[in-house]
Amino acid sequence: MTHDFLIVGAGMAGAAAAYGLSRHGSIVVLEMEAQAGYHTTGRSAAIYLPSYGPPSVRALTQASFDFLDASPADLGLEHRLLEPRDVLYIAPNDRVGALHAFVAEARAQGMPVEMIEPEVACSRVPVLRPDYFHAAACEQGAYDLDVASLHRGMLRAARARDARIILDASVEHIARDAGGWTVVASGQTFHARHLVNAAGAWATHVARMAGASPIRLDPLRRTMISVDTGEQPFSAEWPMVEAIGESLYFKPESGRILASCGDETPWPPSDVQPDDMDVAFTVDLLERATIYDVRRVSAQWAGLRVFAADRLPVIGADPVAPDFHWMAGLGGYGIQIAPAIADLIAAQLSGQDTPAHLAARGLKSADVTPGRLL
Repeated sequence: MTHDFLIVGAGMAGAAAAYGLSRHGSIVVLEMEAQAGYHTTGRSAAIYLPSYGPPSVRALTQASFDFLDASPADLGLEHRLLEPRDVLYIAPNDRVGALHAFVAEARAQGMPVEMIEPEVACSRVPVLRPDYFHAAACEQGAYDLDVASLHRGMLRAARARDARIILDASVEHIARDAGGWTVVASGQTFHARHLVNAAGAWATHVARMAGASPIRLDPLRRTMISVDTGEQPFSAEWPMVEAIGESLYFKPESGRILASCGDETPWPPSDVQPDDMDVAFTVDLLERATIYDVRRVSAQWAGLRVFAADRLPVIGADPVAPDFHWMAGLGGYGIQIAPAIADLIAAQLSGQDTPAHLAARGLKSADVTPGRLL
């Protein structure tokens, strides 16, 4: 059987591609792991943050809101994907100018971000040390995002439209002929007219196997920890806190504090594990920014966030390999832009213009096309 679309990877990029394309033809998704979304998708900080990223990413984020807020019925969910959670930005003395610049830019784009007094920030998150920062801002319109439900829901909806999701299918060989693409994965052979590269940290490797353009994508390790606060102050209602520039961020989650030092360590594609030094550094930053005495790190993990040189997603047709399409380089944005990129890849592969709700936000396909990187 020849499918219309073969998607390599079943993380968030692959799930979004499957969701969008399953309305336009037959699909098979190949995932090398025994669990879809095993790598970065399952290791996210789970936040919808409209101000995050460069302008094109913000456009995709904002264009995704209505979908995420509605939690469409075809996802098969029993609860909402989004729950409100403000974000507080704090700045030490040497970062106050950067905070003011961030707020000015966000407000110019109509985002509900405003400067607040440091005392107000401390009243909202009482564990903050007043002497750690000299300026603060608050962003409303941010939300906790149920990553697992979104990911599973998109794959569930694709399956309901007869998409095949095949696990433990590691790609071994890719070839192109007049009829399309032939992919051998774990001893099985698959045929498709279009090949979608949604392989995350392995996307460059997949492109090389297919003879596609040599687009450089850099996997960067990000470390996360979960801290049990014990008898120390804690509230599930606190906002997320970010030291401007992502040098530290933390938020309450599942009765604990989830925190990261915002590390971006170049790392080869792999089942990445947290580095002890990054874990210790995160604990140190958290203790310096708050009154917490971290007695126990309940859990620690790491994921690979994959970026192109300009830190924009890579979505669209390869300039060299016919019917080879990129859905990669989503960086730390893939979860919150998933609905928009599902619509974008579906429009591209069905010969349609950029969807109106994306164009209305100022997105141009040229902003994310692979050809810009050559």
